[in-house]
Amino acid sequence: MVNADLTGFKLSLVNATGMKPVNIFKLTRADEFKTQLDFIMAEMVDRGIFVQA
Repeated sequence: MVNADLTGFKLSLVNATGMKPVNIFKLTRADEFKTQLDFIMAEMVDRGIFVQA
């Protein structure tokens, strides 16, 4: 979801079916998933989709 004034957003991660929320920080592979999330977010900034505040 994106804020009405476009200054922030909320990202929800779900399982493969898209029906159950997943907290990647509580999984056994949390470090790997955090690295992947950081990469995706950096790519969004690099491509001009997001602006890092």
